[in-house]
Amino acid sequence: LVEDVESGAGLTRLTRAKREIIDLLQRLDGDRIGLVAFAGTAFVQLPLTLDYGAAQLFVDDVGADMMPVKGTAIAEALRTSVRAFEGAQGDSRAVILITDGEDTEGEALAAAQEAAKAGVRVFAIGIGRAEGAPIPSEDGGFRRDERGELVLSRLDEGTLQQVAAATGGAYVKAV
Repeated sequence: LVEDVESGAGLTRLTRAKREIIDLLQRLDGDRIGLVAFAGTAFVQLPLTLDYGAAQLFVDDVGADMMPVKGTAIAEALRTSVRAFEGAQGDSRAVILITDGEDTEGEALAAAQEAAKAGVRVFAIGIGRAEGAPIPSEDGGFRRDERGELVLSRLDEGTLQQVAAATGGAYVKAV
């Protein structure tokens, strides 16, 4: 829910990510797609399908309130995505990972290497700014650490570049 993707626009990273997905759906033709939602945990929101209309409905429905654990578990998102391909036909397998890249568990690169071994390429889209922004808290303010300092969430392009490179994919920053 960090609002740092557009100056003064009040646009959250989640809203921006959803817009990126909707734009992608409008360009696809004949490719099966699925949706894995993640924060501090990950789950398949939509299994692989050719129904882009249904996919858009599922994307529209994704919200921060559906995430039981806060954080950015990139490794779990990648592993859940790779498992979603099990039993699927076709040689081309790709994951489009849309995130700020802050890997709260520290296993993103290992999960990317596992994805590469499974024949899955990761194309990462970085959302956010390197200088970061405060994280909204449920009480209406912003999260603070034990010293009372604001906790900032930052775009970690380095991690996303490494994850993509490990799988033969690519990284781009959303603009």
